[in-house]
Amino acid sequence: MTRLRFILTATAIMVLIALALPAPAVAQAQEPRDRRAFEAAAEAAAPMAGRSYAWARCAGLYRSVRLHAGRQALGETRWDYASQVEAALHRRASLERAEEFGQAWPSARVSAEVDIDALARLYLARYHAMIAATGRPWSRDPLWAQDNATCGGLLDGL
Repeated sequence: MTRLRFILTATAIMVLIALALPAPAVAQAQEPRDRRAFEAAAEAAAPMAGRSYAWARCAGLYRSVRLHAGRQALGETRWDYASQVEAALHRRASLERAEEFGQAWPSARVSAEVDIDALARLYLARYHAMIAATGRPWSRDPLWAQDNATCGGLLDGL
């Protein structure tokens, strides 16, 4: 029961922190192809990520695809794959954070979750801007293609 109470408390804290975070940069929604604006907003969304940044960003990318497309559009196989990849990236981001900052595992996991959620929201804002500009969320987005390739490289190292 104590473990359950801790998990519920940690989850409640994470939700409160996520709600307190600023929305993704407005400038990003205005100019979806500006990579520098996205990079600046992404770094601002996870300012204390340290070595875990790439892992958290990739987990955010996979989460954003799942949230944008949904289970039905992705199909069960791709949904499950994206969920598993996101979980593996989340674990690695948490591990990096725990090692770099000496955080206890539960704390590292919650702080990584907050960053992953903020980065996913940033990608989602970009998808909406890309849809407005091109009619497609990511297929015509060179930033998304490059991030997807970078994340593939990280996954090869897991």
